[in-house]
Amino acid sequence: MHYKKMNIWVGIFGLCMLFNLNAGEPSDFVVIVHKSNPIKVLDKNKLSEIFLKKVQVWENNEMILPIELKEDAPVRITFSTKIHEKKVSKIKAYWQKQIFSGRGIPPPEKANDLEILKYIEENPNAIGYVSTKTNIADFPVVAISIE
Repeated sequence: MHYKKMNIWVGIFGLCMLFNLNAGEPSDFVVIVHKSNPIKVLDKNKLSEIFLKKVQVWENNEMILPIELKEDAPVRITFSTKIHEKKVSKIKAYWQKQIFSGRGIPPPEKANDLEILKYIEENPNAIGYVSTKTNIADFPVVAISIE
């Protein structure tokens, strides 16, 4: 009897661990670049630095062109929380300080995923993110992995 209870608890614990393994991964969005971009994997911290414009050039010395969704877009809220580990309002405050001090301007914002896809299609050095539900197959973009 004691072993049965223990096996049940071990099974429950195992299931919890299985579901928890993916909890920290960005699952509501996919980060995309132009298909000509050789980048296939980015560290989460480097991705954050790219969108905060702390890293501004790719390894080939081409300018990185990050593109954001509008601030109230659910996908942007998720991106900000999972990648920057901050609310969108904190990121907006960061950009206000950068603008006021003359140190930079935020990435341009687009209204929806389709506009993000079109922007990246027209700008091979761009990087953006869209909902995982968005069909990217008709555009010259590829999803990259985030570590």
